[in-house]
Amino acid sequence: MSASRRSGALWLCAGVVAALALLASACATPTPRVVEKIVEQTVIVERTVIVERTVEKVVTATPAPTNTPAPVTIVWWTDPIYQNPRTQPQLGGALGAYERNIAAEYMRANPHVKVEVVAMEWADLAQKAPAAIAAGNPPDIMKDYLARSAGYAYQGLLVDLRPLLPKDVLDDIWPGLLKLYTINGQLHAMPAYFWEQHLIYNRAALDAAGLLDSVPPADAPDWTFDDFYALGKAIKGKAGIEYLYGMQVASELSDYAAQAFIWGAGANVWKSDCSGLDLNNPKALAGLEFLNTLYQEGLINKDAPSAGIQDVDNLLFAGKALSMAGGLYQQGPAVEIARREGRIKAPLDLQMALYPHAKSERTAGLAVGPTGFFVFQKRDRTEAQLAEIVKFLLYINGEKWLRDGCINSGQLPARRSVGAPLAGDAAYEQALRWVQTYGVSSMGLECRGAGQVRSAMPAFLQAMFLKKMTPQEAAEGMVKKAAEIMQK
Repeated sequence: MSASRRSGALWLCAGVVAALALLASACATPTPRVVEKIVEQTVIVERTVIVERTVEKVVTATPAPTNTPAPVTIVWWTDPIYQNPRTQPQLGGALGAYERNIAAEYMRANPHVKVEVVAMEWADLAQKAPAAIAAGNPPDIMKDYLARSAGYAYQGLLVDLRPLLPKDVLDDIWPGLLKLYTINGQLHAMPAYFWEQHLIYNRAALDAAGLLDSVPPADAPDWTFDDFYALGKAIKGKAGIEYLYGMQVASELSDYAAQAFIWGAGANVWKSDCSGLDLNNPKALAGLEFLNTLYQEGLINKDAPSAGIQDVDNLLFAGKALSMAGGLYQQGPAVEIARREGRIKAPLDLQMALYPHAKSERTAGLAVGPTGFFVFQKRDRTEAQLAEIVKFLLYINGEKWLRDGCINSGQLPARRSVGAPLAGDAAYEQALRWVQTYGVSSMGLECRGAGQVRSAMPAFLQAMFLKKMTPQEAAEGMVKKAAEIMQK
């Protein structure tokens, strides 16, 4: 054999041995993917040409076993708002049936997770949560109104969700709601849904009085205090209308009916840092003065200092008041209930408008009452358990269940990607557009002591209407009283 052929044979044998060695090695130590590099040689007598090509051969090996997630139990406390859900009537009206159905679906997809749903009535929710906290055994996740969740946040009991929620989720939430839920720099809860308040008026009465053009259209809702006042003077005594605006100041319920004029004047009710009421300024005083003028000139019902919520509703339903504060509930379900009860006494065509504002100011944002999910801190909780809780939170407040929940509650979604769950409802879609355009106005629900301050404010408005205090004295009195409450 020539030297050239002997050399080629040796190279070829070496290549085969190397390949067999690689294969043996692969069989000895299984790996998910093994790539063999085979060098092929072509030998020509006159000259030696080495042709090299790489061949990938995937060898399927037995995958290494994965770790089974550790069992996790999540306790979820919730309110009764989804009883008799419209989207799932087969669940019936049992308290918590809707939420247990959500939990069951999640557990089927995540068998290592056990979700314990505890649903309770509103009064029980407010009483049992503090008791559980005092006993050192709060739930993992709870859903409740901002005014209560803020109280837990000020006590340092809640997990800061901002670093735990994905950026795309945070970006999806209405910015105004994120601001309301941020306390001491921490996002104390994940907003779910909210109601909003605007002005409701009876278009049928305007039509009968020949004043249809006096209220701006909902898609261009710009009008001033002067426009509102002029409308009151023009319609009083026509088409059965006695009052431009129906309201009550006997309790804190519907307090936004008064605060709307403070916002419209360009002022805030609370200071931005929640350190107290922000009524000692000319703009806030101008808003109170305008509200007082409406009352003193008979454009607001005279029994406002003592009237109840249903009394105000009945003024509208009876055709005696042209407008009142309200929201989507008052325009829809409340009307149907009143109709069944025989409280509709006049032609009724309820429409929505934003509140008027001072000439030098822009239209204020809408008053909103949001509900959210929050996570209580627990000393013995591991990072892995917290990750599972956040994963479940993102599920129950994800687009699917949030859209479904908004349909059942008639409220607006906190996440923009959910769109309009009640699409086709003109008022619902308009309210969403207003929130997007004008934002929200804080009623102080996120502030420390807000509940007590809110309960104390009506007495000063009553005194103002009854001429026992001037608007300035009422403003000063509310600021002083709030400071006393917050110092306790």
